[in-house]
Amino acid sequence: MEGCLSFYTAVNVEFQQSPAVPELYTQLYVMLVSLPMEARAGEATKKWKEDIAEGQHRQDIEKVKQQEKPKQ
Repeated sequence: MEGCLSFYTAVNVEFQQSPAVPELYTQLYVMLVSLPMEARAGEATKKWKEDIAEGQHRQDIEKVKQQEKPKQ
């Protein structure tokens, strides 16, 4: 099952005919589903969010360090 999901890509195309002139198509809808692309995008998004959270955590630690310094 894992092998199938790592290569699955599907394309769905739908045409909408003109009500006035049935020989003409007025719109075309294309939908692409790619599980490998989704997996890469998901991992990249996860890493990006973790990097942001890590940067925020470092900033918070620096703020606390500055507040903890004893006043003389």
